[in-house]
Amino acid sequence: MKKLWSKPELESLLIGRFAELKDVRVHSCSFSKSTGIVDLEILVQEKLESDVELIKFLEDLTKTEVKVKCIKNHFDEDFLSIKILKYFQEDNGFLRNKISAKDFKIEQNGKECIVTFLGDVNFCGYINVGVVEPLEMYLYRSFIMDFKVTTFVDREVEEVKAETVHKASRAVKVDKLEPFMGKPEGDTPAFICDIDGEYDRGIVCGIVTNLEEKTKKNPKQIGKRKINWKYYTFDLTDMSGKVGCMAFPSLAMNKKMEMIEGMQVVVAGQIKAGRMGEFMVMARTITFCHILTTDGPPNKLLKDEPLYYDTVKPEPVVVYKQDNILESAKVDDVTKLMGKTIVVFDIETTGLSPIHNRIVELGAVKIVDGVITDKFSSLVNPEVMMDQRNMSIHGITNEAVRNSPKIDKVIVDFYKFSYGSILCGHNSKGFDIPFIRENAKKVGFDFFNKQIDTLELAIRYVKGTSNNKLGTLCQHFGIVNEKAHRAYEDAIATGQLLIRMLSEIEEMII
Repeated sequence: MKKLWSKPELESLLIGRFAELKDVRVHSCSFSKSTGIVDLEILVQEKLESDVELIKFLEDLTKTEVKVKCIKNHFDEDFLSIKILKYFQEDNGFLRNKISAKDFKIEQNGKECIVTFLGDVNFCGYINVGVVEPLEMYLYRSFIMDFKVTTFVDREVEEVKAETVHKASRAVKVDKLEPFMGKPEGDTPAFICDIDGEYDRGIVCGIVTNLEEKTKKNPKQIGKRKINWKYYTFDLTDMSGKVGCMAFPSLAMNKKMEMIEGMQVVVAGQIKAGRMGEFMVMARTITFCHILTTDGPPNKLLKDEPLYYDTVKPEPVVVYKQDNILESAKVDDVTKLMGKTIVVFDIETTGLSPIHNRIVELGAVKIVDGVITDKFSSLVNPEVMMDQRNMSIHGITNEAVRNSPKIDKVIVDFYKFSYGSILCGHNSKGFDIPFIRENAKKVGFDFFNKQIDTLELAIRYVKGTSNNKLGTLCQHFGIVNEKAHRAYEDAIATGQLLIRMLSEIEEMII
């Protein structure tokens, strides 16, 4: 089949030539290189007496042999319900296997079919944001009808009494609670790093960053008015990690949402797992608070520091020109680092998901009292083949990692290297730490170190840059990184960036 023809274009050609079909949907189309045959499956309102002319028309069009299967399609509410449920079983991450026929109703209006989902504001909000358009296209390709997917809020948010994220002795202490959106559901939020699955009722807290207002393309019908449906996404960061949040405020709350940017809040709601393994909190309530806890989860739950390095042995940094790191720092800024041990690290991976992708390199430097003392660097055998796109980003080839140690060995040595230190990285809370913790858990370890994320510092304190990427910030501060996207070199650059930013920040942040 010529690639120039899309399915809608082919449908128009068929209807134009065979008016007796009345309407056509190209359900599937495939081409076999071995046989040179095009297999076409189309849905029609009325079948032709013979497919001979249809096949001849298509073969003249494609200049190749064509096999056609015509299926007479008609509206059947039960079959449509089955197709909708199948969509949620196969294609939708947050609501997979959680939709029943009771959650929607079907109405036919001539050639248009309206599917209305019923639920509380959070459920309807997610349907409007992530389901409407793909489900409409999915149904359009399965039936000869036009589909409109809508929502209707028919109930209040239920008081959910289910398992929470909290683990024994691991709650964050907060006070000065002030309701913002909804009625507070509790005052004992969990550490974000303790989110390890989906929960009907999760309570976490942190500082709000990256608040974004978004508008759904399809307006919401309220009486005779059409209102653009707005929702908000933001990141929530505590001393142990970061999690994405999504909120669907009432129309009255829309104008107030910008008030939470940069504030300490408690967020309660369902915790969902996305396609890439990341978690997101679907906020039911948001409450202003003051976070009393300043350190990560209790260390008593950590494994002891291993006695020896097994595979990757750190190397002392004695030749490295220390003024590359500290040359522009004021005496007061260096003083901020006295008495502190910071491990600045970076990873390279095969992709973005800590669940589905692998680490291929881990690099780090240790800064003690403002001076680099040791480096930790190793390639990692991901035990999978990297594609060309992966390799073009970091320049690490399959051949280079073939004989490298596996992550189960490297991660234990990195645990020893970073034990008791402050972990620092660029976007480490959103990317590197989830990879580190996911791989550490597989061998019985976990990382609950206090963390500094230079991306968060840049967003809050650095002005005058077009974005907050590591390369952009290095250029802004005059830091040279000759091997960008290599773990050790990026760790060195991030360490320099941390020091330079301290000179811009008056308050004590570490």
